[in-house]
Amino acid sequence: MPSRHALAATPPMGWNSYTCYGITVREDEVLANAHFMAEHLASLGWAYIVLDGMWYQDTGPLPHESSWEPEPFSLDSYGRLQPNLHKFPSSVGGAGLRPLTEQIHALGLKFGLHMMRGLPRLAVERNLPIYGTPYTAAEIADRDNSCPWYDGMYGINMAHRGGQAYYDALLALYADWGVDYLKADDCGHLPYQMAEIEGIARAIDRCGHPIVLSLSIGDEHSTLYAAHRKAHAQLWRMGPDLHDDWLQVRETFELLPRWMPHIGDGCWADPDMLPLGMLHLRKWTAADRDPHPTKLTPDEQVTLMTLWSISRSPLMFAGDLPSCDPWTLSLLTNPEVLAVNQYSADNRECFRHHQVRAWTADDPASNARYLALFNLGDELLFDFTVPLDEVGSGLCQVRDLWAREDLGIADAAVSVTLPPHGSCLYRLSAE
Repeated sequence: MPSRHALAATPPMGWNSYTCYGITVREDEVLANAHFMAEHLASLGWAYIVLDGMWYQDTGPLPHESSWEPEPFSLDSYGRLQPNLHKFPSSVGGAGLRPLTEQIHALGLKFGLHMMRGLPRLAVERNLPIYGTPYTAAEIADRDNSCPWYDGMYGINMAHRGGQAYYDALLALYADWGVDYLKADDCGHLPYQMAEIEGIARAIDRCGHPIVLSLSIGDEHSTLYAAHRKAHAQLWRMGPDLHDDWLQVRETFELLPRWMPHIGDGCWADPDMLPLGMLHLRKWTAADRDPHPTKLTPDEQVTLMTLWSISRSPLMFAGDLPSCDPWTLSLLTNPEVLAVNQYSADNRECFRHHQVRAWTADDPASNARYLALFNLGDELLFDFTVPLDEVGSGLCQVRDLWAREDLGIADAAVSVTLPPHGSCLYRLSAE
C-alpha cells in the first residue's frame, strides 16, 4: 500500500456535497455530480466525490412522495452507522455504501465520506458490543468529550483498549465499502483531539485500503499542532466553514500565509471548499431551500481560484456540478492555473503594499516563477508596478495564465491594473 503522504502527493481535487445539498443529499444527486465530473473534469485531475455529513439521517420526503415517515438511525450490531435507505436505496440488505462506491469507481473516480469523531450515542444507549472484543460501547464512551454542535455522538476514551478497537472496526467497514477519502469532523481545537486523531490514522493504516485523511479542526487559526497534523493526515482545515461571502474570502488572506511553511510532501492546509456555481439547493431538510448562484462577483471568483492555486490548497468544488454554466466551468478547467495548484513549489506571500497582496511560487520543471497579485480594496481600480527583483525575477516573458496569452517581455517591472477584489496570475519565464 502507498505510504501515507504518497496518497495525496498533490492537493486533492474533487466535489463535496455539503454547501449545495446540506445534509439532505441523495444517491441520485451524488451520482449526477459524479457523472458530470467524469465527463467534464476528470481529465484535468478532478477525482474525488465526497459525500458529506448525515448520510445516515433521514431528512425529508423525496420529490415524488406526498407523505413521509422518517426512518430512524440505522446501526449495525457493532454500533457502526449505516446509510439511510430512504436517501441511499442501493444500500438495502446490509450492502452499505459499497454499491454507490462501485458506481463511482466505475467512472474512474474516487469516493470520499464524512465521519463524525467518536461513536453514536445510540450505540452507547443500547450498549452494543465492539467488534472482536469483550468490550461494549458504554465502556469506551467519553461522555465529557462530545461534539459542541451535534448531539448524536460521544467521544471515545482512547486510553481504553476498546477505543482503538472501535476505530479499527469502523475503518475496516469503510475499507470494505471502498472509501478512498475520509473527512473526519469535530477533530476540534477546544481541545485539539490528539488521541482520537491518532486512533483514526492508526485504524486507516491497519485497514488494508489506501484512504486519504482530511481533518476538520473547527474555527482554528493557530498553527499549533502543525507537526502532529502532518504526521497523521494528508490535509486539515485551517479556519471556519467558507461561504460565498467576500469578507470570509478576504480573511483567508490572513490565514493562509502562516501555513505555507507546513505544506508539501503530501500535506496540505485546507481553507475549505470552493463556494462557486449553484449553492444551497437544500440545507437541513428537504423543504429548507435557498438555491442561488454564488454571491461572489466574477472578479472575486477569479481571486478565490487564484489564491487557492498559488497556495496549493485542496480544490473541492461546493456547487452543483450538473448546473454549472460556462463561466463556472471555465474556472475549473484552465489547465495552466490548475498546474500552479498541483505542481508549483516554494509558495509564499511575497509582500503587502496597502491593499495589494503579492504571492509567488516556482515552477520546479523550469526556471519560471509564478506571480499572483490581488487588490483587496473595496472601491478603486488599483494601478500597481512590481519591480521584478522584488519577486526574484529579472528579464522575462510574461504570460497571463487566466487569459492564456503571452503579454510580452518585461525587463525591470510588471505593471497591472486590478479592479476591486480582483487579481491576476502570471508566469514569468526567464529570457
